[in-house]
Amino acid sequence: MSDVDELPAGYRTYRVCIVGEDNPSLPESMRSLPRLQEELIVPGSSRQDAKERAEFACSLRFSGQLVRYFIEGEEHLDERF
Repeated sequence: MSDVDELPAGYRTYRVCIVGEDNPSLPESMRSLPRLQEELIVPGSSRQDAKERAEFACSLRFSGQLVRYFIEGEEHLDERF
């Protein structure tokens, strides 16, 4: 969705960066793939909605990773808890 006019009322796009670390307690030299990063443009009605959509889209790729979400450049903490 490149055109904001295509989004339903109450929605906007969010820039979401997902960063995953594999076993951060070990030194990077002992980790096979120490860090994954994915950037997405996600439509959502709120930051939490965008985070959940991005989480669903990348759940398999980041399975087993310690994952942090950054929305519009700021770290996003899960609002469900």
